[in-house]
Amino acid sequence: MEYKGYTAGPIDFDPEEETFSGVVLGLKDVIHFEGASAAELLSSFESGIDDYLDDLDDIRVYDRAKAGPPQEFVPAAIADRRRAPDQGLA
Repeated sequence: MEYKGYTAGPIDFDPEEETFSGVVLGLKDVIHFEGASAAELLSSFESGIDDYLDDLDDIRVYDRAKAGPPQEFVPAAIADRRRAPDQGLA
């Protein structure tokens, strides 16, 4: 199964629970999905990926808010001159 560029790993079947389950491949994080039918499995797979992408968006927004407004890039040599005005050149 594939959805939004993500691929499901091997699908397992648990005969006691009568459910199929799997994980999404290629991530450091784990997205687990399961269902009692192919339709439920597919729905769980897609919902897991959508939730994961929403979480990533929330993290990015939080990180941007925590970081504050963008800072002006000032090379170190110029920054040193701004901190110690007119100390002459060596």
